[in-house]
Amino acid sequence: MKPPSSPGAHPSSSRVSLFLLTAVLLALLIYLVAFPNNFKLLEAVFGPSSSSCANNGGSSSISSAVQIVAGSNTAVDLRVLIGVVTVPGAYERRALLRLAYSLQPRPVRAVVDVRFVLCRVVKEEDRILVALEAIAYGDIIELDCTENMNDGKTYAYFSAVPRLFAAAPYDYVGKTDDDTYYRLAALAESLRGKARRDAYQGYLTPCHWLPEKQYMSGMGYVVSWDVAQWIADTPELAGQHDDWEDVDFGRWLRKGGRYKNVYNEEPRMYDYWDREMATDVNCFRHEHKAFAVAVHKLKDRLKWARTLHFFNATQGLKPSNINDFKLQEVFGGSSSSACASNAGRPTPSSDDTAVDVRVLIGVITVPGAYERRALLRLAYSLQPRPVRAVVDVRFVFCDVAKEEDRILVALEVIAHGDILVLNCTENMNDGKTYDYFAAVPRLFAAAPYDYVGKTDDDTYYRLAAVADSLRGKARRDAYHGLLIPCDGSSPERQYMAGFGYIVSWDVAQWLSDTPELRGDRVQIEDMDFARWLKKGGRYKNVYAEQPRMYDYLDREMQGAGVTCYRHEHTADAVGVHKLKNRLQWARTLHFFNATQGFKPSNMHGSGGLPRLSASSKALVLLPLLLLAFIFFFVYPKEFELQAMMGACGGPGAADSGAAHAAASLEPDVVRKPDFRLLIGVLTRADLYERRHLLRMVYGLQLAPGNNNLTAHVDVRFVFCRLYKDDQRVLVPLEILVHGDVIVLDGCEENLNGGKTYTFLSAAAAMYADEPYDYVMKADDDIFLRLPQLVASLGGMPRDDMYYGATIPCDSMDPFREYMAGMAYALSWDLVEWIATSEVARNHSVGTEDMLTGLWLRLGGKGKNRFNAKPAIHDYLNPVPVDQCEHEFMPSTIGVHRLKSNPRWAEALKYFNFTAGLQSSNFYKID
Repeated sequence: MKPPSSPGAHPSSSRVSLFLLTAVLLALLIYLVAFPNNFKLLEAVFGPSSSSCANNGGSSSISSAVQIVAGSNTAVDLRVLIGVVTVPGAYERRALLRLAYSLQPRPVRAVVDVRFVLCRVVKEEDRILVALEAIAYGDIIELDCTENMNDGKTYAYFSAVPRLFAAAPYDYVGKTDDDTYYRLAALAESLRGKARRDAYQGYLTPCHWLPEKQYMSGMGYVVSWDVAQWIADTPELAGQHDDWEDVDFGRWLRKGGRYKNVYNEEPRMYDYWDREMATDVNCFRHEHKAFAVAVHKLKDRLKWARTLHFFNATQGLKPSNINDFKLQEVFGGSSSSACASNAGRPTPSSDDTAVDVRVLIGVITVPGAYERRALLRLAYSLQPRPVRAVVDVRFVFCDVAKEEDRILVALEVIAHGDILVLNCTENMNDGKTYDYFAAVPRLFAAAPYDYVGKTDDDTYYRLAAVADSLRGKARRDAYHGLLIPCDGSSPERQYMAGFGYIVSWDVAQWLSDTPELRGDRVQIEDMDFARWLKKGGRYKNVYAEQPRMYDYLDREMQGAGVTCYRHEHTADAVGVHKLKNRLQWARTLHFFNATQGFKPSNMHGSGGLPRLSASSKALVLLPLLLLAFIFFFVYPKEFELQAMMGACGGPGAADSGAAHAAASLEPDVVRKPDFRLLIGVLTRADLYERRHLLRMVYGLQLAPGNNNLTAHVDVRFVFCRLYKDDQRVLVPLEILVHGDVIVLDGCEENLNGGKTYTFLSAAAAMYADEPYDYVMKADDDIFLRLPQLVASLGGMPRDDMYYGATIPCDSMDPFREYMAGMAYALSWDLVEWIATSEVARNHSVGTEDMLTGLWLRLGGKGKNRFNAKPAIHDYLNPVPVDQCEHEFMPSTIGVHRLKSNPRWAEALKYFNFTAGLQSSNFYKID
């Protein structure tokens, strides 16, 4: 990614630049020593990074960005840009989105461009692999921001768009998440005829309430071009990100007077839902609709597959003998094997000279390796074309068994036509190699190849080098690869390493004609393959490519020395094996100049500075070394410099661990919870053991590794004034350690003596600045299963809502009496009303759950009532007392009357609460 050098530059100009750089660094040194706590100069020197300019408006040299152009010859009257906000490491998701959008029907009289929006790309491997994407697809926008959705990325995107696309402005600019599927033709039609000034389109949330606070959900919203220009011209918005990004965006528009032409796409934009999910249908989550504009929360492959199938994304699938997976096994309908019109399309030769070598390379992989296939397609598509040769690459796997894979693999077949699906078991050493070689002569009988190869999906073949290494070789009984053992010992036992070997067409035909070989499996597949050839008299023309085929090695690998089969890269390599992670792929592709087609652009950073000579590096480093010496000598106990570097997130901070943790996850984008819930457990100060148990029970459910909740849940223990000396010591210790205790000052410790009223009215005051959506009052003998509770509450209204287990026990009517005191929830507006209501204040003493129902009835409140029975119930006694008692159920939300540890243990065992316990030498639990 080196920028092109200027042919007319004088050598002395670089020296002058370096001396000037030295002067600047020395000035910076003096400034830091004199003013160690003031870093304003740094902002002036190293302020927002300048990206290199381009004259192509952001298009790559290949210009294959996802652009859905008009579906007819009628003049285009609408142009839309959609920015998919994602992170550098989401390679598989970008590959899926490119696939999904490229196969959509074209919109009528409209152009919709899709771009992927990233912040600074800091990891070494991502810099290379994202650059490859930019070369191949031209659909990457890299912003000068920190990769956090709620820390200014939305502002950075919208403010950059008017500058990036000034030469050809769009009519509308949209932002969407990478778990959203937009139907681009439907989006274009929904925008046609709408205002082109002060337009704001999307899904209004919260749906159906608080219109003065509504905003478009961050799943996807679109604004007119003038709004994007206004954002770019209002830099003070950059620091105004105090809430979730979509909430902030709506607030900006209201504050700036741009919240005018608001277009709500409910119910055409919604969160994914299917009948297998433990959540209810509501105004923002429901089943698919044929007229949908966008579907959100497609978090996994199965949801993507079902969504794409619903919208007929696989309708372009053509019958073929190349593939043999049947979609009707999942979804019904006619039998349909998969192929595409380009399935046999060859990799063309680099010139018009007659082709004299044709090679087929089968990459042995598995259906679920989507990211690896995307990377390999990228890597092979950017290689120089071989001379007078055609090399076709196909991905080979056995039967496609999973529902999601059947759909997503079918999409790959339609889009790329490079999939072979065999009728075999997905096990490399269980006949897959034989099935592949035996199938090839039948599949390609009409146009035989000269050679057929097999390789692994962690191998990088240099296709032109493969073709040249085969040219002039025998076309019968040929066997080509890296001979193992490669030191020449035991030649009678040698075989070609399984990471990549090639045979002539006649050998593949012989394998196909010798079915008994399929069951002749004794060792690993590559050893068996050589044994077959020797046994059948086909081990004749053997071509060893040592040292041009080898395992990957770099100096950072521990315990891996140089051998005859493992060494550093060589310029004449044919194949490199054991590229197990992104970093190894990135370094390999960089070595072989895979990014040489990377053009400077204002869509992304320039990729670094020109390399310096040793003397130049010394000239630059001397002032830095002097700076370090003076700083630590003058300020030995001060670490402002280190703090500055860490806070600024400089390149070193971001990259230092990349080489050693290539497979580490990208920083998670902070997820906005669906709602916020406060659970107040009303208990007594003396019940230390019960609180310890409850902290474990709820803590495990809220732990980061186990917490898949879609809501923010806080649990607090609530009691009245402390009146014992030991309480005044031990409870403060709990507060110091756990911070989950609320001590009320306006009540005595009596549940029916006004404690519930005091808690609810105090909550309204304590959390007024950060209100919850719901507040639940719970007893300390109820076990609440938080995922089930969150799923149940997720579909509830956010106003005038009263939720729980209705009383009497034999009734299912939530309006008949009141909700049982074991656990009930109120929407925040009801909590605020209780805090100020004379009705509640004058009726605060008595049976607390009955009183809550009385308050709502007298005040005309709680019109939205929901009965959670039978999912909230009492523990089943040997002799049941009433119909509120029953056995545990998989759908249980809460179990009440767990009065003893044995009952708690029984409940926790039923719900498999200790499933995460690992075996250890430190304990033995039978």
